[in-house]
Amino acid sequence: MPLLKNYEQIKNDIESDEKPVVQLDLEVKPKPNLLVLSLGIIFWFGFFAFLFYPSNVEKSAAPDIRDCSYNECHSAGCDVPTAPYLCVDQSTAYYGCSAIPWIQDMCGDSCSLENCDETSPSDDQKSCRGISCGEDRCGTDYQKCGDDAPYQCTDGSAAMGCSDNEYDWLIVSDTLCSSCCDTTMC
Repeated sequence: MPLLKNYEQIKNDIESDEKPVVQLDLEVKPKPNLLVLSLGIIFWFGFFAFLFYPSNVEKSAAPDIRDCSYNECHSAGCDVPTAPYLCVDQSTAYYGCSAIPWIQDMCGDSCSLENCDETSPSDDQKSCRGISCGEDRCGTDYQKCGDDAPYQCTDGSAAMGCSDNEYDWLIVSDTLCSSCCDTTMC
């Protein structure tokens, strides 16, 4: 009658004041394979970073960074105090802004926006000055720019937009604004 004996033993254990003690071994021991794998990953990451990242960024930067042209200055969209370098290489980071001079491998042609206040448009630069707006613009105040910014975009995603600079609308991409007029001509 082993079943009855187990029953009696369990009954006696329950009725006794002694409580069974359970000990757990909670010490965490790293597994050697995981440690070796982690060290291997760190080693290879460091190795490839050393191999592919230039040790001195200044060596590969453009030696002389030219000042941006008037058009580049006014169409850049960079925050000059924090990112004064503009990439104008159409095959790379075209119109990308950077806080440090562009690395030659990342941008083959770049310029500095720091002297844009000193630039002026070329003699053959197109402008909105003197371009008639037509009756559809001139006939209403609702769709006409005010005297403080009289140059109005007439076609593109910025249509009806106003600017105080006669050159701005013709410098940006045609998708943004492909034609403009001078509301002072109304």
